Amino acid sequence: MDIEKDIKPLAFRYFGGEISRADETQLFNFLKQDKANTILFRQWEKEWIETQAYNFSDKEWESLERRILAIEAVHQNDFTKRNNRWIWLVAAAAVMLVIIGGGAMKYFHDANKLEAHYFTTEAPKGERSKLVLPDGTKVLLNAGSKLNYSNEFNNTNRKVELIGEGYFEVTKKDGNDFTVHTRGYDVVVKGTKFDVAAYPSDSVVTTTLMEGKVELNYGKKIFAMSPGETMSLNVNTGNIRKLSRQPQTNAWVDNRIEYGNITLWQLASILSIQYNVNIHIDNKKLEMKTFNISLRNHESIFEIMSVISELTGAKVSYKSKDIYLD
Repeated sequence: MDIEKDIKPLAFRYFGGEISRADETQLFNFLKQDKANTILFRQWEKEWIETQAYNFSDKEWESLERRILAIEAVHQNDFTKRNNRWIWLVAAAAVMLVIIGGGAMKYFHDANKLEAHYFTTEAPKGERSKLVLPDGTKVLLNAGSKLNYSNEFNNTNRKVELIGEGYFEVTKKDGNDFTVHTRGYDVVVKGTKFDVAAYPSDSVVTTTLMEGKVELNYGKKIFAMSPGETMSLNVNTGNIRKLSRQPQTNAWVDNRIEYGNITLWQLASILSIQYNVNIHIDNKKLEMKTFNISLRNHESIFEIMSVISELTGAKVSYKSKDIYLD
């Protein structure tokens, strides 16, 4: 078998989403033979990406892009086998998509069910990821977030699952809704810009609409939203309410930290994810202290802790990634 002649073309068709089921199986068998084959696969992946011409000329996306501090995507070279499922890390498998930032895209392949393909784009703690879905929808994932979708995602089947927080600019497709499934409710979109926050550690799931129209499907109820509104669901009590949009809702998109009337406990949880640290509040009286904070110059975690110390009177100490407030 001539690898360059027989296997490399399969990899390129795979990256472009044009591979047949039989050829896909042949490619996966090749990758399972030797770890060196996976390394070669990574090299082909980079070569394929360099040949593509992605056009992100949309003025609004360019404006957003300029505001984002992009960090080169991290790609892992190894793969593991667990419960008969192979986990592959690829940059553009079966879809035309680009990831910019600290995120990684994982491709889940079920060896027994070739039709069951799943993709996960992840923004690790302390980093963010940007991607373009096959239908042209643009997504920015906040730190500690994941976006899941299947290989069946297309212009007529537009369903994704969000764990964490994401900012969406959804491409309008007449008659074909875009749905974001969260741990609290489904967000059904016609074509719009909105932010969804649904971190597993938070008791509240929120959706804020910037432009367009969305509907929230919660249980048997449907809630229509208008621009400037925020829907907040307490997943513990089941209470859902509509609020006026807060200025800090999507401040993270502009690399800002901006919160009003926030408790130190809430802020510590947010900063732990954004900066990939562990903030501990040893003094229980400090946890419920509330204050306003607005940081716009990409301050370091040390600078932020200094501000918090001034605002709350807390003493700050550091031990590796652990930060203690007392």
